[in-house]
Formats: sequence, structure tokens, C-alpha cells
Amino acid sequence: MIHRSKEIESTILAKQGILNNFENETKVIVFDGTRYVFNLK
Repeated sequence: MIHRSKEIESTILAKQGILNNFENETKVIVFDGTRYVFNLK
């Protein structure tokens, strides 16, 4: 379970990194647990 938790944490960090990289071009809004991505180009 510890190994699985580390994998989940790594995945979350990777997703956060991707969101941060595209922060200037894409706005991500989380509402009621659902993620909506709007392209601001």
C-alpha cells in the first residue's frame, strides 16, 4: 500500500506540473469535483 500511495502521489505531482506548465494558456476550473478546462488562446 505504501508503494501504491507513492505512485498516486507521483501521478498527482505530474498532473500538477502539467497544469502549471500550461497555466498561461489554459484556465482550469474545478466545480463540484468536476474539472473544466477552458482554452484561453
